[in-house]
Amino acid sequence: MNFAELVQEMNFLKGLVLHSIKAGADITLVDLKVKEGTLVIRDSKGRIRSRPMTEVRKIWDALAQKPAVHVDSVLGGSGSSRNQPETIFANMPFVEYLMVDGKKYISLVQNPSHNPGTLRQMDLVMAESVKSRLANLGDSPLPWTVVIVVPDLELTVNAIESTSGIGPDSVTGEPYARQVELEGTKFLIIGLGPDGSGPLPLGVYPVIRAPSGIQAVKKSCVCGVDLWLKDVNGAKVLVSN
Repeated sequence: MNFAELVQEMNFLKGLVLHSIKAGADITLVDLKVKEGTLVIRDSKGRIRSRPMTEVRKIWDALAQKPAVHVDSVLGGSGSSRNQPETIFANMPFVEYLMVDGKKYISLVQNPSHNPGTLRQMDLVMAESVKSRLANLGDSPLPWTVVIVVPDLELTVNAIESTSGIGPDSVTGEPYARQVELEGTKFLIIGLGPDGSGPLPLGVYPVIRAPSGIQAVKKSCVCGVDLWLKDVNGAKVLVSN
């Protein structure tokens, strides 16, 4: 799912009473004005107000990078109305909520788990997994930034060394792979085996970190690391959870 698809899904919430995670702050999504970049919301006391779509974008971008997010932190503060965009997300079928150190967090899930306009608290087992990943976030950097699969490993390695002056290092237990860091970017170069096979088709693959709710099409073991291949409008990326 991308941001445009998220906005389309929000249309299914229009006119519904959306219950807040913390009881007592229910809202109704009156209208979604995409061209104007605003949401029209009615609170539980009948007051109408508009909120900028930029808030929705900030939350979505955070969810696309982390296993769960604390909306107040994403939006840079707290307040009586900060829970309104949180409530909208929590009422979407592919979002569940959990409590982390007494604070409300929301998380993307792989498959829709509840009806639009309803809430679902994440089950304890999954919540513990998400909390663990949150605690370790940043402690386990991605092994590579870019994976490149080439037909001739030796030719590519020689080209990199002659151009940059840096010779790629071997990868333990991987005779057809080399790795090198150039100007802060960590490259993994994989050559095809004698039979012409490799873990991925020929190409260049950016490696990104994303939560489990980001759907990918194929799991690949790349030099001992599990990565998921995802197609983004025809471009291929490798996702690390």
